[in-house]
Amino acid sequence: MKGISRKDKVILPQMEEKSKTNQRIAIVQYLNEHPEGATVRDLVVKLNINSPTKRISELIRSGVSIEKRWAHRMNSKGEKKRFMRYRLGKENE
Repeated sequence: MKGISRKDKVILPQMEEKSKTNQRIAIVQYLNEHPEGATVRDLVVKLNINSPTKRISELIRSGVSIEKRWAHRMNSKGEKKRFMRYRLGKENE
């Protein structure tokens, strides 16, 4: 990190952690507002979160109950594709 002051080296990780915290809060709020759940794509597109699976894992480790279920759909080529759908667990309602 050449060209970055000592003060900036301390502030940058703090800013990064604040951003992650804001992303975790946004995911919980989104899941609370969408009881049907959300996919990774939903969270990337609608919340602009680049790594929603990391934030979801952090939420689960911190004790937030999040249910994970495989879902399926047909793509434009007629192929069956599966994806994960996340929703808040019953304990959070």
